[in-house]
Amino acid sequence: MADSVLRTETTARADRASTAAPSAIGARLASIAAVVRRLIGVPDYDTYLLHMRERYPQCTPMDRAAFERDRLTARYQRIGSRCC
Repeated sequence: MADSVLRTETTARADRASTAAPSAIGARLASIAAVVRRLIGVPDYDTYLLHMRERYPQCTPMDRAAFERDRLTARYQRIGSRCC
């Protein structure tokens, strides 16, 4: 009896560990991807929405397409920002 309880506990613990690992790995990969996007200058729409909600709740934020157009325009209108 005690042996089967021990096996059940061990199995349950292993199941919890195996389900937690993929979500932890996924969260870590998402974090790394966000850092890489920031390093290469890719704007983050979700961060923009959070900023708008916190700082300017009375304003309507741009939709994703308008946000991306705005960021690309701001990036490439600067003098010296082109590679060619």
